[in-house]
Amino acid sequence: MPTLSSSRSSGRMGKSAPGSRRSSCSSVQVISHLATFYSIGIFAAIVQPAWQQEPRESWVLPLIGVFWLTFLIDLALYSYVCLVDTRYKEALPGFPTGIESSFEPRMCDDCGCEVTHLRVKHCQTCGFCMEGFDHHCRYLNTCVGGRTYPAWYAFVALLLLLLATCAYGAIEALLAPVRYELYHQNPAVFWGLIGSGAA
Repeated sequence: MPTLSSSRSSGRMGKSAPGSRRSSCSSVQVISHLATFYSIGIFAAIVQPAWQQEPRESWVLPLIGVFWLTFLIDLALYSYVCLVDTRYKEALPGFPTGIESSFEPRMCDDCGCEVTHLRVKHCQTCGFCMEGFDHHCRYLNTCVGGRTYPAWYAFVALLLLLLATCAYGAIEALLAPVRYELYHQNPAVFWGLIGSGAA
């Protein structure tokens, strides 16, 4: 006759092992990435060449440099947030255990690792415990919290700045289309690309 402990352990066996990470991309993740790179691509291919024809004293030329510097910094932050190992370190093999004096150690019901700190939570999506867990970002498909929290905030802030610049460039192009070579070559394509980029 199965006991509570045996059913709990069998349930644990059916879940992801500690350290495993869900590798499949969700539709939300794919669409958000494609939309972001589409907006940046429209800016680089259509808006930027027209801006580069502006007089040297124009403020848009430094804006182009700031845009691409921000893009590189944001790409580095994106890589850090997505690639850093956010697992609860004491759940890893060979990692020394440091039990907090006011905390009674417990076993995680989902992955079976020994939890020795207060702010450790199991992520059901990734399948492992994380110290300082805040949430699982479905747009990046990774856990956010602990040491990735400041980098995630900076990534989101810079991404909003990039997309705001792309939107400004697209709206400016819609208001003054004659400055753009693509408008003279194929107006329908111009309106379609720039209009969707502004949206």
